[in-house]
Parts: sequence; structure tokens; C-alpha cells
Amino acid sequence: RTPLKISVEIEYPLSTLALPEKMGFESMLKNPAIQLFVSCAQKVNKGFMLTSDNSQSVAGICRRMDGLPLAMELAAARLRILTAEQLFNRLGRALDLLTTGPKDAPYRHQTLRATIDWSYKLLKEKERQLFRRLSVFSRGFTIEAVEEVCYDNEESSINAIDEIESLMDKGLLEKMGEEGRFNLLQTIKDFALEKLVSAQEYEQFFYKHALYFSSFSEILARGTEGERQKQRMILGLSEEANIAAAMDYLVFQAEKGNSSARDVGLNICGNLWMYWHIRGKHSSTKENILSLLDGAKDDKPSLAKCRALFCLHVSTFTLGEIDSSREVASRLLILAKKLEDEFEIARGLFGLAFGNMMSEISLSLKYSEEAVDQLRKGSHQYMLGFALWQNGLLKLISGSLENAEESYAEALSIFEKLGDEEGKGCAKSGISMLEFIRGNYRRAIELYLQTLISFKTIGDRPEEARILYEISWAYLAIGDTHTALNHILESIQAHQEVGSTRGIGLSLNGLAAVQAVMGIPDKAVEIAAAAQQFAKMKGVAIEFGVSNHGKIYLDEARKKLSSMDIKNAEYKGSSSSLEAVLKMIKDDFTDTKDSAVKSSESGFIQKLNDTMEENYEDANFGVNELYEAVAMSQMQVYRKLKLLVGKTPSQFIREYRLKKAEALLKQTDKTIAEIAYEVGFTDPNYFSRVFQKPYLQSPSDYRR
Repeated sequence: RTPLKISVEIEYPLSTLALPEKMGFESMLKNPAIQLFVSCAQKVNKGFMLTSDNSQSVAGICRRMDGLPLAMELAAARLRILTAEQLFNRLGRALDLLTTGPKDAPYRHQTLRATIDWSYKLLKEKERQLFRRLSVFSRGFTIEAVEEVCYDNEESSINAIDEIESLMDKGLLEKMGEEGRFNLLQTIKDFALEKLVSAQEYEQFFYKHALYFSSFSEILARGTEGERQKQRMILGLSEEANIAAAMDYLVFQAEKGNSSARDVGLNICGNLWMYWHIRGKHSSTKENILSLLDGAKDDKPSLAKCRALFCLHVSTFTLGEIDSSREVASRLLILAKKLEDEFEIARGLFGLAFGNMMSEISLSLKYSEEAVDQLRKGSHQYMLGFALWQNGLLKLISGSLENAEESYAEALSIFEKLGDEEGKGCAKSGISMLEFIRGNYRRAIELYLQTLISFKTIGDRPEEARILYEISWAYLAIGDTHTALNHILESIQAHQEVGSTRGIGLSLNGLAAVQAVMGIPDKAVEIAAAAQQFAKMKGVAIEFGVSNHGKIYLDEARKKLSSMDIKNAEYKGSSSSLEAVLKMIKDDFTDTKDSAVKSSESGFIQKLNDTMEENYEDANFGVNELYEAVAMSQMQVYRKLKLLVGKTPSQFIREYRLKKAEALLKQTDKTIAEIAYEVGFTDPNYFSRVFQKPYLQSPSDYRR
């Protein structure tokens, strides 16, 4: 059961079965975890089969069992009396449910609890203590986090590495790749959590966990503003489940009147306003902050409360809840003035500028100018950049294009100095809109594509959704309806993912315009009516493009219909639920979108593949030769490759050569050096290092 730790011993760790992630029914049939589960189920229920109806429940069971063969065997035994869906819905009590193993098996294999308990009893007392305290983590942890959270003091944490190794030896802990992270499988975590509760350590160590990730949120906050943005976003992703778990605990405690927990929760929210915005976590952020603030018995001003209110403003505004965002900004400004905090006062003004944008543009501009003036007095260049971007947007809406361009240019200059992709994307999107309004549609598209790259680089799905919507109008203006349709459908999907009701409404209007240009007037009127009804129900304002310029497309569609046809289309659209409209879009447009995408991708990518096939052996063939061979500029190739397959030209060339090398390693007996030279590498050692990154092993090991 455990390594002997002798010199001749070689460890061969057994991993769990591969889990079914997002996959179609046919792929599920080939998944080893599902195959095992079905096989075990048929021992107790001969009629059981994997079907399209029960496949999602079965996949969920396998994921909940972490791919552990024994756990799935015990779970499958319950299908004697339960359906797969009933079983899946009861797995919150997995340790109590999985108790029907074969009677001729060893006792420790008859129930899941007995199996884990058998390993638990092999531990020393200090190891048991660590094991139960690890249950506060979600989806992994680092040694550094363990030392801070799970030990009473620095002296006792000295043994952390030895104790973690012992837990791994007993099969209670797994190492997650080579990233220095470890994890308790869910069923094992459930057992450890029971032990934590029985030891009366639940409150103490969940609070320590929350304090640790409050400090971690400060690290993220410092990194999501500037050149380290991408690295900090990746770091945040690795701990997102832990941050969510910490917030759940803090909100629960705050609702019980725990003011310390409330303040820690507000601090995390204030730190993560930009991280959560980029990640599209607006709905959960709003719920958490409102719950924390509801727990306060008064509106006593504090910096933590101001910072959390700004985070709440960003979330409500992005969700399209403009009135709520204005109220939040007003509350922030009042508290900030009481604290005499100049920076938070500026952010309150910034929030009021957005909050009044749809109703009183002159008042909105006034607040924006005040925010810019206030921020110029301080050293907060990052926030000044966003205030200038906002100022440019408001000037653009009010028709002052030259002044808008000045604000956008200054904002872009600030963000370029900071190396901040989010800010650069926002500023460039404003300049793109200016070019669109001036009628420079192709230049607008070029800038929008640069903006998309910025937002995709850091994974900002909400802003990506906005740009997909805006660029579709530019493609529509040059008559490229297929690309416009492709982008507007992607925009609808992205806005759904991030929960932006206003974004969905705007994108539906864009889709109506595309349908009008494509010569389907009845569908255009129907979708436009559905968009207006949806916006009315949600209380959000939506336009037909910039300053309603796109309404001309709908007006043209109406001219092609009789008054009765218009009435019928409007009735059909306004009486349809959002779900019905989205289903109609999926049914009617998926094939069209797919064919447009495939046509675009296949022609361009095939051209690149053909070029590489002719030249991959030539060591002198690089990116410049690729641009020349396909008769496209460096920027054109870069943007298109990045958007279609997420690769740079140099990555594309290298991966093509590596695929050729992979085939030669499998099919020939040539030496590593011969293969390296044959696929265009000039240094076999460099080839080996490059090969090892995607394949996770050297060329010689891969060949074995």
C-alpha cells in the first residue's frame, strides 16, 4: 500500500480513470470511466444501458466519484433500485450512499467510508490532523497555502512536506501534475471534512482559509493592473475554487452577524473587481456583495465597503442593471466623501457617469469630467486611463468626435506604458468605434481585431462579447453578411455565458439587422420585436447600433412586408420567451454559422498547410517567408491565425514541424538528429527541448 523507500524500488503511481468532460454521446461510449460504470451497473441491472437521456447523469456520477474504480463500482450497485438521475441527485451524501459492495470482498472494499477509513487509520496523529484540515481547500492547494492555513504556528509547519508525502504514500492525496499543487479527491475530502467537524475545528480553519485567500486577493489585485495581468489571471484561475469557497464561508458567517467575516469578504471583493470583471463573474459577485452588505446593521463608512461598492457598480452595470449601478455609485460617493478619500470619490463619480449615460448624457459628462480632474491630482494612472476611456465614450455619444479621440488617445498612451491588455483593449475599441462612425469601416475592423486579441489574451469574455457585437456592424456595413452573422451569433453566446441581459438584447437587435440585409425581412422584424420585449421585461435600454444608426436596416425590412405581415411578425416576436427565441436562433442559424466559419477557416488554414508542406524541410523558411508565400501582410496573418486557431505564425510553423517529427519518430528508425534536420531544425538539442514542451517527454522517450 505504501512505498518502501528502498534504493531498488521504482514507484508507478496509478491515476484515476479519465473523467468525461464536455463530450458528445458517441465520445462518452468510449470513455473508460463510463465504460467501467456501465459494466458494473449491468451486474445488478441487466437492462441498464447508456442512453442519450441518462448520459449526462452517468457522466456526472463518474465525475463526482473522481474516476475512482471502487467508488464507481459501489455507486453502480445502487442502480438496482435507483435510476441514474436519482443516484446523481443523491451523491451529496456519497459516503452514506456507497455501502453495498460485494459481501465476498474484504470489509474495507464493501463501503467507501471503510476503504478511506482503512487508509486513515494508518496515519500518525499529526498526519490525521493535517488530513482533516486539508478539507478546507477546494480543487487543489500549494504547500505554501498548507503551511499558512493548516498549522498552528510556523514551528509546527516545518513537518508539512514530510506529512504531505505520507498522505500521498497512503493514497489519500494526489499531486496535480508538475505545478506544485496537490488535491484531495472529492470523496476523500468528504471524509476529511467529517473528521474536521468532529474535531470541532471547522470554524477555526475555514476562517484561516478565508484570511489566507484575502491576502492572496491582494496579490491578484496588484497584478491585474499592468504588464503582469496575464500571469495574474492564470494564477487566479488556479485558486478560483478556493476563493469561491472562502466567499461562501464569509457570506454565511456575515449573514449570522459576524462583522469580522463581513469585513474580510468586503476586502476580497474590493481587491478582485477587475479580476471578476475579466472572468465574467458579475452575477455571483453581485449576490455576494449584497449579502455581505445586508449583514451590516448600519451604513457606517469604511474603505473596505467603498471598494466593494465599486466592485458592485461594475457588476450591475455590466449586467445591464443601469438604475441599480447608479444607486450603488451614489452610495459609494456619499461614503467616500464622509471618509474624505479622494480616490474613492473619483470612482464614485466614475460610476455616476456610467449610471446616467442612458438618461442624461450632459450630467453623465459632468460626472466624467470631475472624475478625470480628481484622478489627475493623484498617482492612480490605471484608474485615470479608464476614466479617460469613459470620457471618450461619452463625448463620442454626445457627438464631439475630435474631443473623444483625444481622450481615447491619452487613455491608450497610459495603458501602453503600463503594459495593460485590458486597458489597451478598451481604448482601442473606442478608437475603432470612432473610425466606424466616420465611415472608415475596414480600418474599424482592423482595430477591432486588435482589440479582440487584447481581450482574448487575458480571457476577458464580457469585453470580448461586446467587441463581437460591435464588429458585426462594421462587417455588415461593408456587405460581408456571413462574417457579420458569425460574429453576432458568437456575441449572443458570449453574453449568455456572462449573464449580460443588455448585451443579449443588443445582440438580438444586431441579428435582426443581419437578417434584414440577408433578405429575410419577416425574421428581422420578429427578432427585433423579441429583443424589445426582452429589454422591456428586464428594464434595460438597448439601441440599434451606435446612436440607433442600424435602425435603417429594420426600416428597409418593414418596407418589404405588408402591414399584416409586420403585425404577425411583431406579435410572434413579442410573445416569445427568451428561451424560445434563443432556441429558434440555435435551430435556424447554427448550420449557417458553421458553414461560414468552416469556409473561412478551411481556405486560409489549407493555404498555410499547403505552404508548410512544401517548405517545412527548409531550415531557412520562417515567418517572413510564410507571409510572402501566402501574399499577406505580417499583421493580417498574425490576426487571422490568432483568431481562428489561437496560435502565432511562429507557433504554427513550429507545431507543423513537430507533427512531422512525431510521425517520423513513430514510423522510422532514423536518429533524433536526422529527424530534427529533416523537419527544418538546425540544432538537435534545441529540437529535443522544443519537442518536450507539448509532448511532455523527450523524443527518445516518446519513441519508446
